[in-house]
Amino acid sequence: MKQEPAKLQAAYKDILLSCTDKMAGLSLRETEETPARKEALFWGSVTTSGDQPFEIRCVVEQPVYERIIDGMTRGKKLGEEMRKLYFAEYMNVVCGKIISRRNNERGEYLRISIPVVSCEDTDTDKQQKSTPIFQFICDEGWMGVYFL
Repeated sequence: MKQEPAKLQAAYKDILLSCTDKMAGLSLRETEETPARKEALFWGSVTTSGDQPFEIRCVVEQPVYERIIDGMTRGKKLGEEMRKLYFAEYMNVVCGKIISRRNNERGEYLRISIPVVSCEDTDTDKQQKSTPIFQFICDEGWMGVYFL
């Protein structure tokens, strides 16, 4: 997914913005600047298997993570394990739609694995060497989307 056509990249961005608004009631704005502050980060990823390994990773600052979950649960108080499951579902929906759009456009089929959500990233070197394809901000903080 290193170099998708601009039309397909625009579709991915629209999917992410639309899903985030519908699922969490959160309006994101695109930005080109990575934040200087170092908030706690949460990672959500979906990895596919098949002929082409494919991974979409969403990195969010803690306040954005909290806002997405609170929006999805309408503020219901949950334990951290349930909060992670909600974030995993958010990632599953967003990434599933992106991968489906990619497969339809390219005429390919890639199986989707269960999303993995973690506060500890096992591949931070790979991520730090790449630039997010999309970066968004909102009042709560920053979100970056990587295609690795």
